Amino acid sequence: MKLEYTKIRTLLDIRDNFLDQVDEDFKVLPPFMKKANQIELSITTSLREHYNEYGVDEIIETLTRFGQAPCLVYDDNGMFAVSSDGYSPMVMDDELIDGGVSVAVEKHMWKKTIREALWYYMTYEWSLEDEDEETQKLVKTLMEEGNKSIEAWKKGQEK
Repeated sequence: MKLEYTKIRTLLDIRDNFLDQVDEDFKVLPPFMKKANQIELSITTSLREHYNEYGVDEIIETLTRFGQAPCLVYDDNGMFAVSSDGYSPMVMDDELIDGGVSVAVEKHMWKKTIREALWYYMTYEWSLEDEDEETQKLVKTLMEEGNKSIEAWKKGQEK
C-alpha cells in the first residue's frame, strides 16, 4: 500500500514526537525508539515499493528526516550519483556550510539519471526480506493501517 506524501509528513511528525521521549541521560526510551524505527521502515518501504510515484525532492527530503545526508553529484559527463559518504564542515543550528564539501562516490554509483542514482542509493544491499519476521509483519501492518493510525493521532492532537 502506498503512503501518500501528506501522510508521510504526518508520520514523520509522529516519529519526531516518539524520538523526543527521552530518559534522564537523553536516550530515547526503548518502546518509543521501536515505534520510531517501525515508522521509518514503513515509510522507506513505501518509498521503495512506489518509487516512481514520488517526486525526487519528496524522497530526498524524507530521507533527511531519518538523519541521512544524500548528496547529488554530477560528473560533467552526463552521469549522476547519490552518496552520503564524505566530509563537510560541522554546522550548528541554522548555520550554513561555508567551505569545501567532499563527497565519496564509487564507480558503480554513477547512473544516467538523477532518479536512477537515487534509486541505487536507496536500494543498494537492502531488502525488506532482510528484516526479521516480526519487523516485516509490523511494517506491513503499519502500511495497511497507516491511514487509521494517522487519523487517530490527529484526533488525539485536536483535544
